[in-house]
Amino acid sequence: MNNIDDEPENANINDMLCIIPGFYPKSYSFGFINNDNSFSHTIPSMLAYISLMFFASKAVYYSLRPLKQPRVVCDLIAGIIIGPSFLGNIKSYHDHLIKGSRNAFVLRTLSIFGILFHLFLIGVKMDPKMIFKAGHKALVIALGSIVIPLTMSSLALQWMLQADVLPQTVSKRSKGLNFFVSTLSLSSFPVIADLLNELHLLNSELGRTALSASMCKDLIRFSMMQVFAVMNQVNISKGEWKRVLADAVGASYVAGPIIAGLVVPDGPPLGTALVKHTEMFITEVFLPLFYVGLGQMVDLPLLISHKAKEDESWALWLLVLIIVAYIGNMTGTVVSSIYSNMAPINAFLLGLTFNTKGVLELLTYIRFYNNEIVDKPGLALIIVTAILETGAASFAIESMYNPLGEKPKGGRSVQSLRAHSELRMVACVHNDRPIPFMINLMDALCSEGHPMCVYLLHMVELSGRADSALITHKDRNGFVNMSQMDPMLNIFIQCEKSKEGHLAVQPFTAKAPFKSMHHDVCAMANDRNTHIVIVPFPRKGVMDAGPDKELDQSARNVVSEVLDGGPCTVGILVYEVFGYTVIPSLAGMRHNIGVLFWGGVDDREALACAARMALQEKVELSVLRFMPVVEKVEESNGRENELEWSEDRVKDEEMLEMVREVGVVVVVEEVEVSNVEETMAVIRTMNEKQHDLIVVGRRQGEGSFLEELAEWCEFQELGVIGDMLASDFKHTNSILVVQKQD
Repeated sequence: MNNIDDEPENANINDMLCIIPGFYPKSYSFGFINNDNSFSHTIPSMLAYISLMFFASKAVYYSLRPLKQPRVVCDLIAGIIIGPSFLGNIKSYHDHLIKGSRNAFVLRTLSIFGILFHLFLIGVKMDPKMIFKAGHKALVIALGSIVIPLTMSSLALQWMLQADVLPQTVSKRSKGLNFFVSTLSLSSFPVIADLLNELHLLNSELGRTALSASMCKDLIRFSMMQVFAVMNQVNISKGEWKRVLADAVGASYVAGPIIAGLVVPDGPPLGTALVKHTEMFITEVFLPLFYVGLGQMVDLPLLISHKAKEDESWALWLLVLIIVAYIGNMTGTVVSSIYSNMAPINAFLLGLTFNTKGVLELLTYIRFYNNEIVDKPGLALIIVTAILETGAASFAIESMYNPLGEKPKGGRSVQSLRAHSELRMVACVHNDRPIPFMINLMDALCSEGHPMCVYLLHMVELSGRADSALITHKDRNGFVNMSQMDPMLNIFIQCEKSKEGHLAVQPFTAKAPFKSMHHDVCAMANDRNTHIVIVPFPRKGVMDAGPDKELDQSARNVVSEVLDGGPCTVGILVYEVFGYTVIPSLAGMRHNIGVLFWGGVDDREALACAARMALQEKVELSVLRFMPVVEKVEESNGRENELEWSEDRVKDEEMLEMVREVGVVVVVEEVEVSNVEETMAVIRTMNEKQHDLIVVGRRQGEGSFLEELAEWCEFQELGVIGDMLASDFKHTNSILVVQKQD
């Protein structure tokens, strides 16, 4: 403690500091050993509340995971559970964590801080230029989703005011009610972007339409609100002009962080770094404090019982206004979407998306509550309906919407190609390391008289931004726009020029979260009617080190999704990384291709890819066919299985015969194996031949003796043989694992 002699020279002895005992409680506790109640102090009580909030939120989130509920719904439900509706009925809990106001101010401050920082991050991730990129479709949907619900809600409110069915305490604030009713159909761009991100639909057709339309909707609504705000200011007395101007431009603590975030450039390097280092802590700690605290304001017994007559009347008519706004928003969105040639089911789901609620809408309703336009039961009713609207929309979108579209029956494949037809391929790259192997593969597949079109997709992780993008770098006249294209893609353009018209390359850049990157891959394959999709897969050991470790892992996750949802044959290009990128010279290049063939659908498709390569004289093709020594089939196996096996065997023989005839330098070797050990020994002999590329099917036919090795497979995406080759082979440059879609 400082001595009185330590007072500063300018201290005034007449200054007085009054301390009221017990008014400012200690923030810390001496512990239960000293008979000190920890819950009577700020820090222990606050930490206990945050811990309870965290566990309740996580428990609700994992319980509702099968229903695909977003975090905002789970946090609000958690707040209702730990609020007066359920746990608040426990006296000891109510007295220490709810009734006591010692930590209320601190928690409110933390939640407001979390909101401000969250709004700042929203501004960082927003791209205002999206407004100028939005087309006629987004503008029509935005207008329809504003005009129709606003008209229906306003007419319903005017009828209530004229019929005098509202309580006097409510009806006398008619101007405030007009603004309040206009917000019941509110759903902002940041909230929709967060929902689509949780559902992994940012780069789907529905997601891109929703983001573009919601951005236009926010701009139109903001402009309309400012006009109405100025029109409602009839008498502006002296000193009131500042408030009128502030209301007219929408100035509030909500707008400030968003505007500050818009100043920060979105995406790398600054925007990405800010989002990466702060978003997790804000969304997992501070923001749930706001949602849970808001959920605690919901007193379900009070809302159901309607103790006050005025509360009952206002709550009833408020529910009517909410329903009218919901129907109007749904009607306006669906009608305008169908008018814009959108599928009816997608229009319906877009209407559900535009009825979701989030942090910005809830903040707006709190402002009306603070201005006494709605009372506490009314706010509780709004929160409950927001939970129902957002939860129902999330479940319906997840259940009814397929971002990949319908698969073509049987799937497009290389086998289905006619002679001298163009091979269409989607080639994916995420960095420069798989480029040399992709170039080699393209050179082997493309030959004179057998043209090839490659849709080159550069996969870029979306970080620090809320909107996904699919950028086309070549126009219809063949002009390549280099401004937004990564320089590493230039090698593909040069490869196109060297092929003298036999190869066409269409470069694209997809900016999206890697969790949903397969949507762009599969959509491109479906829209362009491609025969095969090539996705890169770094070999084992490569992903364990290096600066691109996380990027390689994310690219690997795309593979499994493309295998499940691809509309055509999928080829997984497993490649070795040497620490540097060597671009091959196509002049005079020769290719030594090896194929491991057991039989079956995937092996025949792999052989068809190799046969396409063997059309060139510079390609040497070696096919190693495994012939299992099968014992005599017992009578109990049935005649049907034997016929199925015979038909499959006939297809294998036809494919092998076609390969023998089509290739210039083709060697087909047959070996008999009776067990796994013999099979493994024969496969290892391929290591000595040092092929440039080994092609293998992902799934082998019956009798391959490989079923018992499936449990040892580390990378299920590659299948048993693909995983074995990727793990053990040291000299092979690359491996192509092929799966034909059913």
